[in-house]
Amino acid sequence: MFKYVSIFLFLFPVAIFAQERYIGNVMADGSAPHYTLVVEKSPKKLYLLKIDGDNQTLLDNFTVLTGEFDGNKMIEGDKKTPEGIYYITEYMDAPTMRRKFGSYASTYGTGAYPVNYPNPIDRILKKTGYGIWVHGLDPERHKPATEGCVGMQNVDLDQIKPNLSIGMPVVIIDNASFMNKEAYAKQRNAHLDELNKFIEAWSYGSYDIFSSYVHPKYSSYSGKSAKAYLDKKKQLMGLYPDKQISVDNINVYRQNNDTLVYDFDQLYCAPNLVSYGNKRIYLVNDNGTNKVISEEMRSIPVRSKLDPSISAFLSSWKLAWESKDIKGYIDFYSPKFANRAAWQEDKEKIFAAAGKIDVKISDIKWAQKGGNNFTISFTQKYSSDKNSDLGIKTLEVEGCPGAYKIKSERWSRS
Repeated sequence: MFKYVSIFLFLFPVAIFAQERYIGNVMADGSAPHYTLVVEKSPKKLYLLKIDGDNQTLLDNFTVLTGEFDGNKMIEGDKKTPEGIYYITEYMDAPTMRRKFGSYASTYGTGAYPVNYPNPIDRILKKTGYGIWVHGLDPERHKPATEGCVGMQNVDLDQIKPNLSIGMPVVIIDNASFMNKEAYAKQRNAHLDELNKFIEAWSYGSYDIFSSYVHPKYSSYSGKSAKAYLDKKKQLMGLYPDKQISVDNINVYRQNNDTLVYDFDQLYCAPNLVSYGNKRIYLVNDNGTNKVISEEMRSIPVRSKLDPSISAFLSSWKLAWESKDIKGYIDFYSPKFANRAAWQEDKEKIFAAAGKIDVKISDIKWAQKGGNNFTISFTQKYSSDKNSDLGIKTLEVEGCPGAYKIKSERWSRS
């Protein structure tokens, strides 16, 4: 790992950085394409990264201004730039700023992107202050520092505006962790392994392991303490042992060895609840171990996640039927299915006599009945060497993506 970057490298940021060096403060696994800003306070550099899948590409870098004084921001008015993982909360163009701030708006150049300082960790550490932005600069400005914001030349900000958006991560650090490909992959795998163990402990109800990941100073946005948080988790683990927790679109942000954020989309599926959302888990280093000190969850419509899983379920069910794979077909049905043994025997006879089977399904509709119970209905056209039929089939299904089981089915002939 090295922390010094030569002038030669800065002359060719994409050709060399993208191929040989990675910023180890930003990692991903199956991430949706997006952009990330990394701000290095000591060399006063801002890097624009593109993240796509597991890949990081450094697109450009710029010289910036940061706070007048060195160190991490702690109190309002200390004229320091905070260090941590932040997210852009809004965008203000020059006309908007003139309406809000009058002639003072010229201080912020052609635009400003406020970030969510103080973030959850900052609040727990009782940091004060507000109004930390990434913004442009007055062309007449002579002071080589800001009040704590990250300032860019207007031409540079205007160049990257198409890449900036609300919700975009901004990692602010003193010095970036530049790594070669091998070191980057090793660090990335270690973080993903850590996240996987945390999710597994929660999913499988391993309370002792799960609780070992929680920092004693844990506090939710609403002020829930570590004890209250763990007591609730323990209760839910006991009530709903059969649950599935899956994560994707994973991004990892590191403030070197101090702060870590896992940002991912999470599906929680249990008999009591099915929910989907973007989760951010904030961790801090505690005697060499990363521990969860806060978390945030933003809901995403669960239908966006379940639609493709239900379509895949029906496609696999239909394929087993058309292939006359009796074992595979029966596996789609729950042990709760009424008269399952007799029904299976009847199906075996039908499969044996049917010859070629063709099943077409269309106009799929589904509704959540509560928890992981669903009603799925569709138009079904069945044909075989023996007969054909057209009608509406309704399936009562329980379970989670990848493990749906049919509890009952109804047929209404058209």
